[in-house]
Amino acid sequence: MSEFISTAQNNSGLQVQLHPLVLLTVSDLYTRCRVQQSTTNAPLPHLVGVLLGTQSGRTLSLDIAFQLTLTPDETLDVPFLVTKADQYKQVFPQYDILGWFTLAAEPGEWELGFQTQFAQATENDSPILLTLDPSTFSLSSSTSGTSNLPIAIYESIIEPPSMVTRFISAPSYSIVSGEAERIAVDHASHPSTTAGGDEAGLVQYLKTYASATSLLQQRIRLLKSYLEDVKAGKVQPHAGVLREMNALCAQLPMNSSDGNTPFRNEFRKETADVQLTNLLGELTRGAGSVHELVSKHSLASAGAHPRGEAASHGKKEKGQGGQGGGHRGGRGGRRLGGRRSNEDFGGF
Repeated sequence: MSEFISTAQNNSGLQVQLHPLVLLTVSDLYTRCRVQQSTTNAPLPHLVGVLLGTQSGRTLSLDIAFQLTLTPDETLDVPFLVTKADQYKQVFPQYDILGWFTLAAEPGEWELGFQTQFAQATENDSPILLTLDPSTFSLSSSTSGTSNLPIAIYESIIEPPSMVTRFISAPSYSIVSGEAERIAVDHASHPSTTAGGDEAGLVQYLKTYASATSLLQQRIRLLKSYLEDVKAGKVQPHAGVLREMNALCAQLPMNSSDGNTPFRNEFRKETADVQLTNLLGELTRGAGSVHELVSKHSLASAGAHPRGEAASHGKKEKGQGGQGGGHRGGRGGRRLGGRRSNEDFGGF
């Protein structure tokens, strides 16, 4: 055991609940870095990330995680951490920074120094450390539980009398997941193996998405049927179930007495965009009809001009045959021919 790990017994009562998304993030980071390396035996650089979740007393729930960047001298990139943490806080306001993770068999001197930097940057007195050791990973079918996972969780303590900061192993941790997480993990663990390119992957994705949507609809119908039976007096109401349903409905952005919720504003905006698109289509069709009418009018006018010119020519000859008014008759014939041309088009 490393000299930076305390051998004392941990009596802090800390309970850690680990969600699958954290494990997927850490393992994905290791996989990407290992694939990018030219040789598999080369040592990995220091890979670290942030653990986000909620805390209730001495119970920590690690829900999500994201990767951190290091400076060239392998120290914490504080501006990147602050920017990334603010972005996650806007999307997940209920989550706080609870600790960090790294890839290592066990924490050493570098991890202890980084623990101090991380605590100062996040203003967390005692952030927890999660380590992943891929070299000890085993898929033994004879055992089950969390013992097969190459995961270890540590706290930092100050040991008297030397007052030296060391890591101490957490008493235990458990893997917890919700329905949405189970669906996501099941989708991620069954990649498409059909040799069909992007099309096969899209089909597999749509099938999984349809299955998840169908399952969600079944659950919603079940809850709706239960509420209808409770309202009709067919079944006895269960206070715990009703409270959970009420809390779930309160989290939905559209379930609000205020009409100016972000969801409704976005919905109105999208509705207006769709109506505007339909109106643009109607205007395009109207412009096409007008263009077609103008084309027909041009063809009709072009067909009427020869008849008008022939009538004008006949009147001109008649005017020239008269006495004392040949020139005026010719002019009059041309004017008459012009009028008959208009009359002919009107009849057309």
